[in-house]
Amino acid sequence: MIAECVGLDIGKTALKAVRFRRRLTGRESVEYFHQPIPYGRQEHTEPAYRTAMLRNFLWQHGLYGSGEIVTALPCQDVFVRTLSFPFRDASKLAQIVPFEMENLIPMPLEDVTVGSLLLPARESLEGQAKAKGSDVLVTAAPKAKIAEHLRFMASADLNPSVITVDGMALFSVSQFLKEEGAQVPGDMAIIDVGASKTTLCLVHEGRPVLLRTVLWGGNHLTHALAVRYACSFAEAERRKRAMAAQEIELWLEPIMKELRVSLHTYENAAHQRLTHCWVSGGGSKLKELSGLMAQQLGLLPVGPRQGFGSSCPRAFSIAFGLSIHPNIVRPRWKSRLVGSNLALDFKASSDAASDTTEVSKRDRQLALWGGLILALLLFADLAVRVALKDSTVKDLKLGLQTQYEKLTIL
Repeated sequence: MIAECVGLDIGKTALKAVRFRRRLTGRESVEYFHQPIPYGRQEHTEPAYRTAMLRNFLWQHGLYGSGEIVTALPCQDVFVRTLSFPFRDASKLAQIVPFEMENLIPMPLEDVTVGSLLLPARESLEGQAKAKGSDVLVTAAPKAKIAEHLRFMASADLNPSVITVDGMALFSVSQFLKEEGAQVPGDMAIIDVGASKTTLCLVHEGRPVLLRTVLWGGNHLTHALAVRYACSFAEAERRKRAMAAQEIELWLEPIMKELRVSLHTYENAAHQRLTHCWVSGGGSKLKELSGLMAQQLGLLPVGPRQGFGSSCPRAFSIAFGLSIHPNIVRPRWKSRLVGSNLALDFKASSDAASDTTEVSKRDRQLALWGGLILALLLFADLAVRVALKDSTVKDLKLGLQTQYEKLTIL
C-alpha cells in the first residue's frame, strides 16, 4: 500500500470522513462516511457527547487504525495573510516571516504557531517564471486552539498526523483534479457552504491567495424560512430542500454580500478578476445554488470539462481534500505540477516549535548551571587568595617581631 489516509471533517451538524487508498498497482479507491449530529439541543454540543459520537462513528466504519488521520482547523480560528517580499531565498524568508506576521496579528508571537507556504513564482506574459520577488501565504494559529483540538482528538483516542486549515483542503481538491488531467481554471473562487459556516478559498494563477470563513450557513437559511412560514425547524428544512435557489434569493443576500466584499477586495488589490466559481459543501445540494451564486458574483460556474462533474465530491469536499494531503499522498506520476505540493501542517510546526522551546529551556538550564559553577569557582579562588594574603601578612608580622626582639637583646 503506497498511501492510505483518512480525512476527518468535524462539523456542528455532521461528521464526515473520506478514506483514500492507493495500491501498489496505482489503483485508487475512495470511501465516504457520514453521520448527522442532532441539531438544536444544548446537550448535543457538550464535548463528552461529541466525543462519544465521534468514537462510535469511527468504530462503526472501521476507521481506527485505517491509515493516517488528517484534520483541520476552521479558517476563523487562524490568521491568514499573503505577504510579498523582494527576494525568494527560503532561509531568509523563514527568518523574516514571523516578525512580519507579528505586526499583523493581535497576539504575541509566542502564543501562535506560524506556518508559511512559498507560492509558485508568477509567470510573465511570455510564459517565463519571474524569479524576482516572492509571495508567501502565512498562517498563524493560536497555540491554545491547537492544544484544544488535540485534546478533543485525544479524548476520542485519535492522534492526527497532520492538522491543516479547511480552506487549504478545498485548494487540494482542485490540485488533485488537475493532477488527474482536468482543465481546472487557474482563477477561481471555491465556496464551501456548510451548515453553520461558509468557507471561501480564492485561487489566482493556480495559487491559493485568500482563505476566509463567513459565519453563515444552511442552518441560517432554515431559521429564516422557519420564521417566514411560522413552522418548525424540521419543516423549514424540508421546505428548503424542495425549493429552488431563485425562490430564496432574498434570504441568501447576507452570504452573497460577504462573498462580494471578499471577492472585490481581493480583485481591487490584485488588479485582476477571477473567472470561475465552484460551490461545494452540503449547501451545494440546494437546487440551482451554484448557478445563482456564480451569476451574482459575475463568475462562470465550473462543470465536467473543468473536472467538477458528478464524480467530484461536492458535499465531502473538505474531507476529501484532507484525505489527499500532499504530505501523505504523493502524485502517481514522477512529474509533479507546480503548486501541487502546497500544504500546511500546524502539528509539525507546533512540534518543531516545542522542540525549539525545549532546546531553549535546556540551553537556559545549562547556562544557569554553568553560571553557578563559575560563581563557585570565582568564590573559591577569592577565598584562596584571601587566605594566602592572611598567611603572608602573619608571616611578615612574625618576621618583624623576631627582628625586633633580636635588636632589643643587643
